Amino acid sequence: MRKIAIVTGTRAEYGLLYWIIKGICDDPDLELQLIVTGMHLCSQFGLTVKEIENDGFHIAERVDIPLSSDTEEVISTCMGHGMIGFAKTYEKLRPDILLVLGDRFEILSAVVAAVPFRIPVAHLHGGESTEGAIDELFRHAITKMSHIHFAAIESYKMRIIQMGEQPGNVFCFGAPGLDSIQKLNLMSKEDISNKLEFPSDKKIGVVTYHPVTLEKGTSKTHITELLEALKISVDVYWVFTYPNADTESMIIITKVKEFVDNNTEKGKMFISLGQLEYLSLLAHADLMVGNSSSGLVEAPSFGLPVVNIGDRQKGRIRVQNVIDVQECKKESIIEAIDKAVKDDFKSMLKGMENPYGKGDTSEKIVKKLKSINLDESLIKKRFYDTTQFSMNKVLIVAPHPDDETLGCSGTILKHIVRGDEVCWLVMTSMSVEEGYDELRVKERQKEIDNVAGEYGFNNVFKLDFPTTKLDTIPKGKLVEAVGDVVRKVAPGIIYIPNRNDVHTDHKITFDVVVSSVKTFRYPFVKKVLMYETISETEFAPPFKDSAFIPNSFSDISDYMDKKISIMSIYKSEIKEHPFPRNLENIKALATFRGATAGKKYAEAFMILKDIW
Repeated sequence: MRKIAIVTGTRAEYGLLYWIIKGICDDPDLELQLIVTGMHLCSQFGLTVKEIENDGFHIAERVDIPLSSDTEEVISTCMGHGMIGFAKTYEKLRPDILLVLGDRFEILSAVVAAVPFRIPVAHLHGGESTEGAIDELFRHAITKMSHIHFAAIESYKMRIIQMGEQPGNVFCFGAPGLDSIQKLNLMSKEDISNKLEFPSDKKIGVVTYHPVTLEKGTSKTHITELLEALKISVDVYWVFTYPNADTESMIIITKVKEFVDNNTEKGKMFISLGQLEYLSLLAHADLMVGNSSSGLVEAPSFGLPVVNIGDRQKGRIRVQNVIDVQECKKESIIEAIDKAVKDDFKSMLKGMENPYGKGDTSEKIVKKLKSINLDESLIKKRFYDTTQFSMNKVLIVAPHPDDETLGCSGTILKHIVRGDEVCWLVMTSMSVEEGYDELRVKERQKEIDNVAGEYGFNNVFKLDFPTTKLDTIPKGKLVEAVGDVVRKVAPGIIYIPNRNDVHTDHKITFDVVVSSVKTFRYPFVKKVLMYETISETEFAPPFKDSAFIPNSFSDISDYMDKKISIMSIYKSEIKEHPFPRNLENIKALATFRGATAGKKYAEAFMILKDIW
């Protein structure tokens, strides 16, 4: 029987891990070894170990970390205490796999202690970026000490590989915290308001503000500005949750307590909410304010507007529900809140898809933990070296969103894995002014955002020229707009559509880009390649003077499934065979080009410029 040890140190983390814990517990071929530590064992944070016990899970070991205060010295000392406690625990339990989530100091201690025991470590939510928090450093350190990786988004998976981890041990299954949204029977608004005792006749705002731990001495100023902004919003009742146990967290807790004590009609504070109560609260809230990852990961599933403040979550992928406030200033926060509660903003979020998954992650993780081969090659990690390829700046030019995926999706993904800086330039867009239905316009924008998130582009440039009407725009204006992007990106490699595609927008885009990348003006452009899009090149017979004759091939065997997955996001563009833009046909073309190149799947290009 395979023994899976899981470490949990915070109330939020436990909620994200719950269905994985339950899945392991319910599997007759697996033995759960649940290790509880950190805030779970501290009375000042609600002693949430009781919640775990009430859920019926057996706790194998408790590793006590004395969180006596929130100073730098205490946090560092806690890490040392944690390592001692985890070492004793591993000596006793001897797990076959250690599963951890995230980026906190308690988890770093748990993983460091596991290294001498040669325990394979499985890490959830690696590859993410939170530039304002020390969690950024802990997360990446944990990644390098881990052997199995469960990323939430494809671009995060790419980052993990970029850090030298073997692609075969990196899996993109989504965020496990979304499983609870699908599996739990969430409470009604009346029930949750009665349970938490807040008024049901007011707008409800959820507030979670954590210390920005890479900034020293800013917590008092920031929380004061935030609370002053919240006080102004007279028609909103604020439900506060505790921050994490980080440096300066007590400053935030003290200030929020003062606020709710002096403004009982404005809100209340909770040390801890269980998953059912918390997700039910999000389901019925009107907005969320603060700097919690929950605003980026869980909130999109509810179409919940989020005011995200400062740098703590900077670097994480977010979608259109998030309104970013760069500086924690009262005026900026008030302005963002006013925007978030407006009906027109909330209507934009209807039907919004969550890039972090669909709520089926836990089963996939448990299955992989059960089946993965725990041989010596897993422990003796071989560095996956992407430095054999020089870092390039790459610009992908698409006349319309979807052309980039049809033509060179696998190649884009290869560039990203290798650590290249990849930018996406979209020439056209749909608009209501051009006669498109408002709902279709919103759906299209949603598709673009989701696709950009899946790739993990460094930047996306939208020129917003009217689709199918590039021939009505003066060429000089088009060249100027494209040239501006070329100057900003300074790409070494550019991918452009086939000049002989029947679609006028494709022909014009080709001409405009070629005019915009003349060597004497932009000597940094060393390589220009023309890609083929099956849905366009198919419509015209390949006459001698217009045939697509490839002279360069990209092996996309490792990326074919992802190409199909990303193309599937463009729901309105996919139709049944024999319509050319069909998933079956896309795969068939990749098979044909692969046969030419001696690979399983390939994408084909015509080299227009290649300067050595």
